[in-house]
Parts: sequence; C-alpha cells; structure tokens
Amino acid sequence: MFHESVIPEYDIYLEQYGIDEQGNVPAYFKCKPPFKTATEQYQSGMRWKELIHEQYGTRLIKTYSFQNRNGTLLKALKIHLDSHKVTLRKRDPGEILTQIKALDDYEDFMGLIFTFLNLMKSNNSTIGQLREKATDQRFEIFLGVFAPLSEAYQAELKRTGCIDYNDMVNHASKYISSSAFNKKYRYILVDEFQDMSLGRYGLIKALKAANPEAKLYAVGDDWQSIFRFTGSDISIITEFSRHFGTTAENAVLQTYRFNEEILNLSSGFIQANPSQLKKNLSSPFKASRPPFVLSPVTGYGNKAQRDLQKFDALKDTLAKVKKDHATASVFLIGRYHHNSPADLRELQKAFPGLKLSYFTAHACKGLTCDVAILLDLDSGVYGFPSQMADDPILGHLLQHGDSFENAQERRLFYVALTRARHQLYLQYHPQNMSKFLAELIQYHGIGDKQTAQQKCPSCEGLMIARSSDKGKFWGCSNYPRCKQVMRVAALK
Repeated sequence: MFHESVIPEYDIYLEQYGIDEQGNVPAYFKCKPPFKTATEQYQSGMRWKELIHEQYGTRLIKTYSFQNRNGTLLKALKIHLDSHKVTLRKRDPGEILTQIKALDDYEDFMGLIFTFLNLMKSNNSTIGQLREKATDQRFEIFLGVFAPLSEAYQAELKRTGCIDYNDMVNHASKYISSSAFNKKYRYILVDEFQDMSLGRYGLIKALKAANPEAKLYAVGDDWQSIFRFTGSDISIITEFSRHFGTTAENAVLQTYRFNEEILNLSSGFIQANPSQLKKNLSSPFKASRPPFVLSPVTGYGNKAQRDLQKFDALKDTLAKVKKDHATASVFLIGRYHHNSPADLRELQKAFPGLKLSYFTAHACKGLTCDVAILLDLDSGVYGFPSQMADDPILGHLLQHGDSFENAQERRLFYVALTRARHQLYLQYHPQNMSKFLAELIQYHGIGDKQTAQQKCPSCEGLMIARSSDKGKFWGCSNYPRCKQVMRVAALK
C-alpha cells in the first residue's frame, strides 16, 4: 500500500512505503502474476514510481513504515524537508483543533478518551502507573494526549467544587480506610453485584475491614454481567469466596419473568460458556404459542432499498404480533443505537394497540415486555455478536474476564433473549446470519436445522447457507474474520 502526498508550493512529493528494514511487505499483502511474491510486486511498484519522478524531474521525499514503528519517522521527515528548504510553520492550536474535529474518527476517539478516563478512575489507577506499564509506542503517544485532558478535567472538577461518581467511590474508600469514618456497619447489602468494579470492590473491602464482623449480602446474576467497559470484573461474583472468604449461597431458581421454553433455551445458550455459574432454573408458565419465530429479511440493492425491505418485514412481523397479542408491549432490540428503525413513529401510528419501544441490548437490561423483536441478527463488525475488536489501549485497563469466545457478547445476547414473557421474533439476513442465531438453530432446535449444518473446520464458527452470483455455498458465521467456504455438495 502506497501513501502519496504533495506540497504544491514547493513542488515536492512525499511517498510513504509500507516496508520493513529488509524491504519486505506485511504478510497480508497480496500479489498477482507474473510476480511470485507480494514483496517482489511492491518493490517493482516502488521502482516504477521513482523512475517516473526521474523522468519528469520532480522532487521526491521517501519515508518508510518501519520508521513509524521505531519512532524515527518525524525526525527523518524534518531532515528531508529542511534539505529542500521547506519553511515549517507552527500552527495555532485552534486551527489544529478545527481540523481534528472535522475528521471522521473524531467522535470515536473522544469516545475512547471518555471510556479510558472512566476505566482508569474506576480501577483507581494513575497516569504514572500506566506509563510504567507502557510497552508500545501507540500507547505512549495516547497517554501523551490523554494526560493533559485528564488533568484539565480534574482541574475543572476542583474549580467547580464537584466530584464525579468514580471520585465519590474512591474518596469514600480512602476516608473509611484512614479511620476518619468511624461508623461500623453490621450488614452491607449490595444489589446488581455482577457489575462490581474494582473501585466499588475496594469500597466494600474498606467497609469490611472497618468491622470484620460485618455480614456482606450480595445479590447478582453472573449471566447478566454486561458492563465490562465501565470496569466491571465478573470474577468478583463468580469467585466470590476467593474475594470475601467463607460464603453461604441462597439461590433463586424460580423465575416468573418468562415461560419455560424461553427459559430452557436461554439457559442452555448462556451455559455453553463453562465459566458461567451453573444453575437449574424453572418457570411455572408454559408457552401458548411458538416462543421463537425466525424472521428472515433478504436485503438487496442500495442502503435505502435495504432499509425499506427491513421496514416492510418489520411491519409484517408486527402484524403477526398484533394478531396474537392485540394490546402487547413490544420491545424492538438491537445491538447498537443505529439498529433502531428510522420510522419508529410511523410504526407506532400503524399499530396503535401495541406499545412499541426501541432499546439497545444494554439498555433493556432489567426490563420486561410481552413480545420482543431482535433486529439485525447478522454477522460482521457491527453484527451480533459485535466483531469490533476492543482497542488495544483499553486492554491496559479492562478486566480480562474469562477466555471463552465472545463471552461478554454471549451474556449480552442472553439479556436480549430474556426480555419477553411470551414470544421472540428473530430478524436476520439469511446469507449473513449471526453466529449466535446459527447456534440456536444448530443446537437448540429452533427453525430449520438445514440452515446451519456443522462447525467451521477453520474456527469455532458454524457453516451457514449463503449465496452469490456464482450460486449457493456454505460460509462461516464468523465472516469476515474467517473466510472458510464449502461447496453445497460437501455438506450433503
């Protein structure tokens, strides 16, 4: 991959070559005949570019990707620019900020800053401690940007006489540990214990240390631990005795939230992860109608056309819901905010007897409806499970949890599955099915088992039916991360 820029006022071309110190390209680079290797093809392209510049007498500055990795890129570039007598002008910070805000990645970056700040304070970590652990250039650069923002944030809190939630927890822990707070509680009750962060864990430990005889009563469900990005550490509940000593458990194994069929499927799905605590739940309710209904949406054309097809399919589904549940509360549940139907108000007008609401899978936790419609159960970066990798920067603060594949996303999907009392409609693209939905079809008996035949031979995904302009084939549910395909005949 070549990256070319131009400094028009000096008639200088800048070329960034994607090679290492030995002139080799990354392993993922591809090549085409007559070249035998990607490096050979890339080097040929480099020579052609340099010949063009020689032919037309243009000035060329060359830099290399390995210089960025070893931290010498900016220094090398400055030397080149100085040799061509290019005048460097320090830009006004306001001008730089305006250009940064115009970038497509600005909002995502600010989201990363916010998440990192929250996690750092939740873990009661400091920038100094993080700098000591920094092992890569990208993280060091990030800390260089993050540190003044964090300091300015704390300064603003101090100026306005405020503290945020994490400060509240951390200051309370220090206050109790220093014996400045001398009230000794006999009983400590904690709800939603599965969302316990290190900061809140420190507060409870401080309360316990102030009165070792105090009894801690925690209520929580590890199956619904879905807030890792706010600092929650699932091991605090799954390994409760290790953290708090001798423990007695009182299991609540009867649910009145949903029927037995939804309970059995969702319990089997979540317990596929061996790290989750084992439970044998029961429900007194039987399903009066099929509890899980597959709702395929075959999208084609441009985005507007696909959105219209999904909207029409959703109207058809709601018509079926209204026929069976004339005055039902209906949750439309998606993985992200952008999964919300664009014309939700129009749907509400079309079905006045139904109480329609849209929720993300995170936001619907703790809520209950009569019927749920899970939207866009597809594979992909923004699918369900989400394949959008955690930024490695957050890995310096996130709790590791368990090693089971898609463990956090599995718990989130379980939450979505268990919102409805009576029925769930599962909306998906047949040629791009979510691996979770494929698993429900394959191992839990919903729908047509021919839709998902067997495990992928290359990964832990499932082979599902797909089609292209060349015909039907079987593709991995982990696409695009896994590109394993098989002929239709190979699975018959």
